[in-house]
Amino acid sequence: MKLLIFSGFSGFAQRLDNVAALLQGEHGYTIDSLVFGKDNFRYLKERGKASYRRIVCIEDLLQAASEAEPPSAKRLSDIERRLGHSLTHIAYSERTFVQHTHALPMRQRLSQDELAAHVVYMHDALDAMLEGIDAVFVYTCASLSSELLYYLCCARGVHFITMNEQRLGYRWLLTDNNRDRHPAVMARYLDPGFRSTEAGRKRLDDYVAKLRRNEKNIVQTMYQRAALSRKRLNARNIARYLNYMLFQEFNRYYLGPTKLQHSLHLARYKLREAYLRRTTGAELPDRPFVYFPLSMIPEASTLIRGLRHYDQLSIIKALSLALPLDWVLLVREHPSSIGQTPIHFYREVRKLFNVRLVTPYNSPLECTERAEAVVTVTGTTGMEALALGKRTVVLGSAIYTDVRSAYCNNDPAEIGEFLRRPWTEADRERQLEDMARFASALELGPGFDDPDNVLWTRAASNPEENPVDRNLAAAIYAYWQGIHGNSAQRC
Repeated sequence: MKLLIFSGFSGFAQRLDNVAALLQGEHGYTIDSLVFGKDNFRYLKERGKASYRRIVCIEDLLQAASEAEPPSAKRLSDIERRLGHSLTHIAYSERTFVQHTHALPMRQRLSQDELAAHVVYMHDALDAMLEGIDAVFVYTCASLSSELLYYLCCARGVHFITMNEQRLGYRWLLTDNNRDRHPAVMARYLDPGFRSTEAGRKRLDDYVAKLRRNEKNIVQTMYQRAALSRKRLNARNIARYLNYMLFQEFNRYYLGPTKLQHSLHLARYKLREAYLRRTTGAELPDRPFVYFPLSMIPEASTLIRGLRHYDQLSIIKALSLALPLDWVLLVREHPSSIGQTPIHFYREVRKLFNVRLVTPYNSPLECTERAEAVVTVTGTTGMEALALGKRTVVLGSAIYTDVRSAYCNNDPAEIGEFLRRPWTEADRERQLEDMARFASALELGPGFDDPDNVLWTRAASNPEENPVDRNLAAAIYAYWQGIHGNSAQRC
């Protein structure tokens, strides 16, 4: 088995190095590594436990891509035809290339020819890495590299494996695509003979009970708290900022922001944060409303799994137009986007007569439970709304998109018609039964547990082997054994 592992930040270089060592030691895998971050690259080269055939740093590839010549129109067309997917869509997945999708600072803005040259260079480099590879494991589908790897795997017949949190309780699933879709789970769920299980019902009941106690996913909560705490004006953060500015090379990635750009961004952050606090309240509307929680920008939720909805202002305006005249659209900022969203976005939202901005510190549970319906692109709120028996509209691709109870539609007029239909107690009961069936299918899906809540937390950077490393290695091995000999790649 020849496996290419794509790892990167948030401690995944350490976690997947341990996984690689386990797969080598127990099953004799030959492993190549593609890694985000020069510090992670150095870690694997100098301290890695696995014996890699080769280690490639993505930043080195991107730096080399900056010298590439613009490709011809025929070259672009040939690549698109081979991949069966729009290169423009793939380019949008890279937030450092396509910068109008967000407000993060970057050192320079690529011209259209430069952007095309970067994409084609990365395509060629990653295509060469796949020569002789049996399977690719990607830690998260959220970048140009992961997107190119997916479509190249499809073109070559190489197996693609990635991991997604199943959302309904803290557990991770393995799947074969970049859209957070789970064919094995859905095949079981859609099987006419499949019935909900006691374990599935318990998982759903436990999930709803935690929602009502306001016990969110602990890893998600820790991530959001860390994002906000790093921006607070306190002695620790000021000392950290001065240390970066005076003594460290701030950003070694050639498109990353300069120290001046970073400082200006921090100043804008505090202004935006203050504006949001000043102009949003906690009171919910006293009339029927639809709840639309904003996505974190820029992330895979809008740049990959919900790309046509990356412009959230356009979504708000479309939903405003679709609502009954006496209804309101309630918009809540994503907690991790506080200070990141430009002020003019909020000003445009406030111009709409039937749209209300609510503070991100409001209880999302209260917003969901009091709403007539919930609209989401791909967010966790969609799963919560479905589990609570709320009418739910899904715009993008998520693990719950194919659940029968989810209304998946991108046409504002049809969404408006859906919102105008009566939603009865019988509808709610059918949805809850449907979700018990879905939870039961998830329970039996190919995946692994993270018993110590390590992934995506600071603990993930600890190089010592822990249970989640062993669980993930075992899951990858079992998943490969299940698909071994099947050369068909789902795309």
